[in-house]
Amino acid sequence: MKISIVGTGWVGSTAAYTIATQGLAEEVVLIDVASNIAAAHSIDIAEAAAVCRRDIVIRAGIYEDMAGSDIVIVTASAPVQRPASPTSAPAQPSRRLGLGRNIVLISKIGRAVDELCPRSIVITTSNPVEALSYTSYLVSRDRDRKRFIGYTINDTTRFRVWISQMLGTAPSQVDIFALGEHGDSQVPIFSKLLVQGKPAKLTEAMIQELRTKPLEYLKNWSSLKSGRSSGWLSGAGLATLVKAIRDDARETFPCSAILDGEYGYSGFSIGVPAAIGRDGIYRIFEWKIDADERKRLAESAAVLKEAAQAVDAAYAEGFKEAELGISPAS
Repeated sequence: MKISIVGTGWVGSTAAYTIATQGLAEEVVLIDVASNIAAAHSIDIAEAAAVCRRDIVIRAGIYEDMAGSDIVIVTASAPVQRPASPTSAPAQPSRRLGLGRNIVLISKIGRAVDELCPRSIVITTSNPVEALSYTSYLVSRDRDRKRFIGYTINDTTRFRVWISQMLGTAPSQVDIFALGEHGDSQVPIFSKLLVQGKPAKLTEAMIQELRTKPLEYLKNWSSLKSGRSSGWLSGAGLATLVKAIRDDARETFPCSAILDGEYGYSGFSIGVPAAIGRDGIYRIFEWKIDADERKRLAESAAVLKEAAQAVDAAYAEGFKEAELGISPAS
């Protein structure tokens, strides 16, 4: 299996490291505008793979080196301006910040993928992940929606950890999915909670506390001022997706998928439970969830539909920066 990773920041480099040291591919190509960084990572990760007795080719490259890739992982994002006044800036900027510039960037990467490896599975981690995964889908010639996976495993993993801490059990004993937006309107599906493989119910006080956790978590993370994202979690999560694809496992994961009637929605990407296998999204599951969760999912869908409409408008204008109301220097 050949995997290309576009963007070698925290997420891209940790994904490459985890994939290589677990021996999940025969070749990994690292592509970044900072070619020296990609080259440094390729040397270091190749040696890490050797320590683990993994015979794998790790190399830095350019877009043309994606040719023949089975999987393309897109972690790249365009630099954006943060709010000028620190007093008016939110504690954690929205993942939708800089949508216009990133639509342009991802459209360029998507066209390269479509030209060089048009049957590859494309996993997008760049934020806002739903709109940008939809962008990659939109520029593809075949528009085979099963090939386009938006990475959202981190939200679900955090809820597993928080619930395990609340109940005094191990995270491995907790199963729950967070659906909808990878962002402020995410929807934890408490009605499907399993603990030690059995249905479990939380008190209303527990549920209300858990609903505040994502914002609290991001505020606490931002306060660390570490200058990094949750790369190790993302790297591990991406590796689990790669393994499921490689093994045609058809294992169920939360991911952002382009819907075509599921849950009553079409024409945009949103987090849903999906079986992942060799061809990408093998099946999207339409779970019966409770009334409050349906309402919250509808609210999240409205946010994501609006973002997809911005992508549609940009596509109609040929993804020109001028039409997006941004400038190269912004």
